[in-house]
Amino acid sequence: MPDDFEERKKLFAELKAEISKRQLSNTENFDKAVLAYSVAGLGFSLGFLKDFVKMSQAIRGELLYLSWGLFVGSIVLTMFSFLVSQVGQYKQLDLGERYYLKYDDEALKTKNIFAGATDWINVISGLAFVAALICTTIFVGSNLK
Repeated sequence: MPDDFEERKKLFAELKAEISKRQLSNTENFDKAVLAYSVAGLGFSLGFLKDFVKMSQAIRGELLYLSWGLFVGSIVLTMFSFLVSQVGQYKQLDLGERYYLKYDDEALKTKNIFAGATDWINVISGLAFVAALICTTIFVGSNLK
């Protein structure tokens, strides 16, 4: 066994602890984002329709339906992003183990496609959420009297 094995083992343990913290943070942020923002946006727009305007009399009603679809899309994408992120964390842990404990220098060059996919899914989910807010705002503004 090489002389630096104990140091590598220690560094791997630190990496593993850091990834575990990130997984916990990811889970907490996921719950907050999905429950607090997208569901609230859906609830607001559903409540507005029921309490303030009849759909048969609504102006730009298609925007309300579009906003619902975008809110739901944002929720689904956020949930999917969470799952992809978890896979990415496991992949990163595997790469760390390969590098630190198995002396595989190729692990440093290996891309974690799940990390990149998570970033893109989050961007798309965020854009869907913003678009949903814009559609809801325009619909509400169009129907205030």
